[in-house]
Amino acid sequence: MKDILQKKIQELRETIKNSPKEKEEVQYECPICKDRGLIYKDGQAYICNCVNKKRFENQFKHARLAGEYLHKSFDDFQIKYYSSYRIDTNSNVTYRQLATQCLTAAKLFTDSVINKKKHKGMYVYGTVGSGKTLLTSCIANRLLEHNIELLFISVPDFLDEIKATFNQKGNQEMDLMNQVRNVRVLILDDLGAHTYTDWSAGRIYNIINYRASNNLSTIITSNLSVDGLAEALDERTSSRVMQLCTLYRLETEEDIRCQVYKENLKRV
Repeated sequence: MKDILQKKIQELRETIKNSPKEKEEVQYECPICKDRGLIYKDGQAYICNCVNKKRFENQFKHARLAGEYLHKSFDDFQIKYYSSYRIDTNSNVTYRQLATQCLTAAKLFTDSVINKKKHKGMYVYGTVGSGKTLLTSCIANRLLEHNIELLFISVPDFLDEIKATFNQKGNQEMDLMNQVRNVRVLILDDLGAHTYTDWSAGRIYNIINYRASNNLSTIITSNLSVDGLAEALDERTSSRVMQLCTLYRLETEEDIRCQVYKENLKRV
């Protein structure tokens, strides 16, 4: 019996000797809390900063904001790209004045949402490359910094996403529609001169009508005036847009992306 025990001990020693050594150091995403999410100090537990960081990152992810516009701030919306002498014939003010008015309204909208003050939405329209998406991205980022729930939806992409649910089981279309209709702040980007079927026009109206009826914060960008929107969709949709939003226009003599590109070439 004693010999058997000694043999087992020797086998165990050999196993330990020949087994691969464990890594001396475990790699953690957060070395401060060792991925626990909590820091213990003086007998008290505190939430680690990494938890808030992950929550912040998830908010941006679920907001659907495009990568190139992540973390854009109002400082990135530069008035210099708007002409100080070109006059908008509809309002009889310069393009720069239009941009200044729109920027001021965007900041006021943002502050009103954060402070839960009564406000109307914004309908920002203008030619391609006039800064509409950039400005509304600045609004979105500012609100996300204050943990405001929002969705930034590209209208053409959203309609395609709904169509993709047609052959799937369950209520995916209804779930998508409810998510967009009920979110605290909705930004509908590029509600423009596309070919709308009765089906797609109906989905757009459903969203806008619901949000207008429930006074939910909404921003819409388009390359169409409200009159143009009535032609592209229908009058009932444009009527609800005017009820829901204040109209703002952005215009430039040249696409801002082209202006930035030329500036960068000069620096080379």
